[in-house]
Amino acid sequence: MAKKSALGKVTDLKKKVSAIRERWSERFARNSRFFLIGVIIACTIEVVADWNSMLLDINTLRGELRARAQNYASIVSKASLEPVLAYDADGLDALTYGLFDDEEVAFVRFADHQGTTLYDRLRPGHDEKFAQTHSASFRDHYAHAMTRDVNGILQDPDLLATRMAQSRHKDFVQRWTDFIDSAKSLFRTPPPIHVSNPRGIVLYQERLKATDGGHDGTHTYVLSTVVDERGEAWGVVLVAFDLEKQNGVIRGKLLKGTGMLLFLVGLLLVQNVNGRRDKIRQLDAKKRVSEAKSAIVDASPTAPVVAGSLTVYGAMDQAEEVVDGLVWDAREAGAILELVVIDPAGEGHAVASTALHVLRAYRARDLSGSLAEAIAALGHAASMIPLGRPIAPLIARIDATTGAFEAIEGTLGALRIVAADGKVSTPTRTPLDDVPAHVVGPLTRVTGELPPGARLVCVASGIADDGTTVEVARVTELVGRLHGAADETARDVAADAVAWARGKSPRLVDCDLLVAIVERRATSPA
Repeated sequence: MAKKSALGKVTDLKKKVSAIRERWSERFARNSRFFLIGVIIACTIEVVADWNSMLLDINTLRGELRARAQNYASIVSKASLEPVLAYDADGLDALTYGLFDDEEVAFVRFADHQGTTLYDRLRPGHDEKFAQTHSASFRDHYAHAMTRDVNGILQDPDLLATRMAQSRHKDFVQRWTDFIDSAKSLFRTPPPIHVSNPRGIVLYQERLKATDGGHDGTHTYVLSTVVDERGEAWGVVLVAFDLEKQNGVIRGKLLKGTGMLLFLVGLLLVQNVNGRRDKIRQLDAKKRVSEAKSAIVDASPTAPVVAGSLTVYGAMDQAEEVVDGLVWDAREAGAILELVVIDPAGEGHAVASTALHVLRAYRARDLSGSLAEAIAALGHAASMIPLGRPIAPLIARIDATTGAFEAIEGTLGALRIVAADGKVSTPTRTPLDDVPAHVVGPLTRVTGELPPGARLVCVASGIADDGTTVEVARVTELVGRLHGAADETARDVAADAVAWARGKSPRLVDCDLLVAIVERRATSPA
């Protein structure tokens, strides 16, 4: 008993949670501000992610040049100790000959331990090309920067490395890289800058000042100390690189990346707009489904129906996603109580319209005719509206004085008697040959007698696509077990039984379930 009641409470809680989730989901979907904020966030994430990926590719390209430059400088510096000590310009010239096989190498300079230039060499024709965009020659234009860095690497290489890293003369890619590095430093402490090395110091200068005070992205150079076997610096080699070729590749990557980014952002916008439209259409469809289901609930009895010693209670659990259209009603005429259940074939709004129309037609009739006439009238009512569907009916008429009852069952459910001791029995059943138009057969006539203190249980459901219906026997067994519980009224039993049936009938997820209980009092009221 307690376990079944807990099941009903859990079912109600799940429905409440689902309703809250759907309500907030609808609010977010329909609110244009929430939608705009969501699109902005999504586009921002897309832009940041794609730009970061593109800038990482550019950094990789620059990293390849940096590694190549450092290798050149390191190799040349190791081979240039004797020519530097001997101030041998011819020997230094021979060392630089092979460097210019690399078309990006523009300039090479050697300086002694005091920073005085011993030898330098500029790629032939480079000064003429340089003059097209600059007012001074290559040597004059970079004279201050090269002298400063040559002296810096000889006097205090750690300080020079720090100044290079902290230079404000940098482009967007370098600024972004620094920003990412600073973000990483929040989670881990970066190692201190310390470049002193007994085998020679190599520093890469890629943050040069342009004439207008910004970043000079046309050239870069690498410096390496020339050291002896004791690690004492006797000179510096400087190798400068022309970035024209690399900048062309970078521009291509930026243009391609920007085009791809605009395409992806546009695609994201289109997907979000179309997704919102689809979501709103789905919400509208769900709202119509909810309205149709609410109309069916509102049309069903909300309070027990009493006829003499008989009282009928009903509990219905509707399908969550679709409109199945099962409706029920109970009416009394003196000592007669009549219970009717109607389930139109199919699902959707047409089914709800059929069910409500047939229910109104049923309520307009009196209870004087036979059950067969009532079934025929229900079928006729279903055929009178556009898109009307055939109906599966169940109708039962009980005499409150004698307890005798007669019923006609369709395919949607069945009747069982639960005695006062909880035992379940099946009333007499006789197949009927005649099935009225717009009524789903086969039909069965059911007769029996409801003793005082017993309950007549009606278990009904829609029919699943594979033909599955609710297991009447198992549900009525549960009702029998709960029958004698002191704190379980017939209303509670019906609610627990339908909740239990829903949990045990996964194939009926798109079908409504109904448990209606007609209870006959054990003694007549005084």
